[in-house]
Amino acid sequence: MNEKQSKKVQQQGTKIITKAWADENFKARLLAEPAAVLKEEGIEVPEGITIKVLENTDKVSHVVIPLRSDGIGAENFAEYLSAVVTGSMDESKSRKTARDAIINKQKWRSKS
Repeated sequence: MNEKQSKKVQQQGTKIITKAWADENFKARLLAEPAAVLKEEGIEVPEGITIKVLENTDKVSHVVIPLRSDGIGAENFAEYLSAVVTGSMDESKSRKTARDAIINKQKWRSKS
């Protein structure tokens, strides 16, 4: 993912979260059928990937256990998307994470 694509995904994520805060019906749909809502918002979810949307409250906070860094799984998609959408990963690290995921997946495949 290049810098332009990364910024676009981050902007789309910000837009979706802001819309969910402002529109209870949209938020309910996002929680119930995230892949369909993301598609409507211009974000294609790769086949075989399940997206779960959770909402923190004043009484409940969620902890996400990231995908293992050895690349096993869905090419680190969930971890990468989460970091890009929330802006918690700078561009140089996002490129390194994506590159490492590809390298590690290739290594894992060669061991099989």
